[in-house]
Amino acid sequence: MTTTSRQSLLATFEDRAQADQFAAWIEQHRQPNRSVSGDLDLGPELANLLLRALRTVADGGSVVLSSFPELLSTTVAADVIGVSRSTVMRMVRDGELPHVKVGSHTRLRTDDVFAARDRRLQRKREALQELIELEDSLGL
Repeated sequence: MTTTSRQSLLATFEDRAQADQFAAWIEQHRQPNRSVSGDLDLGPELANLLLRALRTVADGGSVVLSSFPELLSTTVAADVIGVSRSTVMRMVRDGELPHVKVGSHTRLRTDDVFAARDRRLQRKREALQELIELEDSLGL
């Protein structure tokens, strides 16, 4: 991979081919719980992350990696969850989202925010499945 002055990594055609091969290897060695084992043991979350990144690179797309601090502001948490800041504050008030106070500021643990995002996505999936079943039962 080549590096630009902005510290961006640009995948060459060879890099893209290697990404495709490694993604295929991960898929081939994936276990029922979606972990990967073989010469390299990966947990399911890391395997999924790598697979998505590799597939994106292999397809010529861009991948941005970032990390989050242990505590997030309510604004950042809202962006992660996909709701407004006022909704995050309601979730905090209702006890749905644990928080800590840093001075007068409300902060949320990163793990709690991602768990809330996952619960929200699961509810959306369940609602969509119910809608599909309703349409099927009505013959639509």
